[in-house]
Amino acid sequence: MIRSFAFFLALLACALQSTAAAQEAGSELMMLRLRDGSFRMGTIQRHTADGLTFRMLENGGEAKLPWGRLDPRQEQELKARLGYIDTTGDEVLVDADRIVTIEGQEVIGRILERTKDGLLVKTASSTTLLPQNRIAGAATVVQVPATEIYTREELYARQLAQTDAKSAAALMELARYCERILDFKHAVDHYTAIQAIDPTFKADDVRASLSRAQEKAKNQDQLEYLAEIDTLLARRKYDEAGARAIAFGERFPGSPLVAEAQKRGERIAKARDGFLVDFVRQKWFERSQRIARTISTTMTLEQVLSFLEEKMRDEVLNAVTKDAQAISKSIDADAVRKLFGQRKRVRWERASFGFGTWLLGEDRALKGEQQAPGANQQPTTELDKQRQALNAQIQRYLQNQQMVARAKTTAEEGEDRAKFWTEYSSASRTQWILAYYAEYGGDFEVNPKPELDNCSECGGTGVRVLSLVGGNVAQAQNGQQRSTATDEKRKCETCHGLGRVRRILYR
Repeated sequence: MIRSFAFFLALLACALQSTAAAQEAGSELMMLRLRDGSFRMGTIQRHTADGLTFRMLENGGEAKLPWGRLDPRQEQELKARLGYIDTTGDEVLVDADRIVTIEGQEVIGRILERTKDGLLVKTASSTTLLPQNRIAGAATVVQVPATEIYTREELYARQLAQTDAKSAAALMELARYCERILDFKHAVDHYTAIQAIDPTFKADDVRASLSRAQEKAKNQDQLEYLAEIDTLLARRKYDEAGARAIAFGERFPGSPLVAEAQKRGERIAKARDGFLVDFVRQKWFERSQRIARTISTTMTLEQVLSFLEEKMRDEVLNAVTKDAQAISKSIDADAVRKLFGQRKRVRWERASFGFGTWLLGEDRALKGEQQAPGANQQPTTELDKQRQALNAQIQRYLQNQQMVARAKTTAEEGEDRAKFWTEYSSASRTQWILAYYAEYGGDFEVNPKPELDNCSECGGTGVRVLSLVGGNVAQAQNGQQRSTATDEKRKCETCHGLGRVRRILYR
């Protein structure tokens, strides 16, 4: 027990001496975690971009350790603290006003003044008056890089006015702010000023930050150029951003940042395709509905069917391609169709033929209908027998009606269809066209199980049974009076004898 206590005191004394020595050397006693799970107590003596030299507390020996030997989490913490990871990369963002013109153009800036003539809008490059008659709607607030709204000089002057030039900590914040707005010359000035004011203030961090800022100051124009590419990418101006990334090597031949420009080019292409996949999917549905609505009010049924068979697919594709080319002019119709094929197929959309289902013809209209459970079961009660007899009677009637229909001339059938289409509501015609295109156009995935609901008027029988009472004609038979009545079956005028309303699911 005494021996253990004596050992503890000796270790404590050694630690205190090492701590004092470390403080004199400006280093901090710390516990270093290695990648293999072991620990070492000691102090960091020197460090570079490749690794560090660590003096161990237990024996005073020094070991050169590459960064990869450290525990990954501590490696990142130390690199950030010692200045080998640039933590100043986050841009300074400010609130701005997003205004859309009647031509669809986007204007982003800070509204300085609202007048009866328009809006006075400031950007980093100019202050302009946007006429009121060119504004499509109310402005919305968005966040953008501060350098899009203010010049670098404006941002620096405003931050400098709020800084205590005699405080090393305040100058450190100002220098890092300068790096965030890509003002590396002033960042170098302030890191240098910190060393003059207080050489002991975060000496390692200041030294590494100064070295980093000096290196960036040499490539100031190149970094600004890359930042402009990032801004264009954020604005989804993919063509302009991609062209600038490609031109970087020509503009700055031999630059060490050429690889960064190439990475940005790859990221732009990936971001463009990722955005366009969802954009094309959304626009395909929108354009389909818009075209269906247009032709529903301008075409006869015969013209609609011809358009659906021959032109609808091309019209939708061309319209969506035009929309996509507003995002990237390099996109053509083949690329748009390919992007549409890559869409996420999650939610089913619904379209209905409504009471115009009969226009499809019986085979198409009832395709996919499932036989009702128990349809082939024998009747077991008197009520079941009565229902079966009534159904059989209705089926015979429908068969007779079909025979009569076959005897009709083609002209008469055409007149019935044309008349129905003329009297059909515009909204219902739009839905019918959209359902037809979705099911037979070949562009969408269609659920193989359609929704076939019973007609609301005839309950799915296709026939309406009317009881005609003979005006309560009284007849004296055996001293009793009775009234005569007859049942008349008529084809349902709502569903035209089909008995079903067809809806389809597509995506």
